[in-house]
Amino acid sequence: MKIEVTRVGLDEAPLVQKIFESSPEYFRNTDRSEVLPHFAVRELTDEVPVQKRTRGYEKVFCKITVDGAPVGVVDLHRNHPVEGTCYLSLLLIDGKRQGEGLGRSVLPHIESFIAERLGCGEVLLGVSEDNDVGRFWEKVGFERNGRRYVWEGGGHANRVFELRKKL
Repeated sequence: MKIEVTRVGLDEAPLVQKIFESSPEYFRNTDRSEVLPHFAVRELTDEVPVQKRTRGYEKVFCKITVDGAPVGVVDLHRNHPVEGTCYLSLLLIDGKRQGEGLGRSVLPHIESFIAERLGCGEVLLGVSEDNDVGRFWEKVGFERNGRRYVWEGGGHANRVFELRKKL
């Protein structure tokens, strides 16, 4: 199985939108919405506000392919919230492929991309209590760091806990 993590831009918005539409549960769980036609463009261009960016901040949106076929997307924020840390804001596997163990299979490739291509030694992510995926992240080596906060998306307030992993 050949897994690749490849950076994408707005030209790949239709592919990203298709993956979003295959996984509507994620959006229902995190912001109580249906997948709207503009979501891919929104996610491809959404960046951390300028006042919260570190030196070297960069948004990096990637597609994940297995044997040449797109199976998911990952949204990364290099040097956020601090330099040397990569915030993983979204890892979404195509809904038709969920349950095949792809998340676990692609994660080492994402981590290598973060370490080698983005130069970060730590990954940080937040898990909405409404989107019960914390156990997955803990099983693949992430640990809770004790930080909790409220994130407001789509008019819905999510209680979030953070996890981190040293690479």
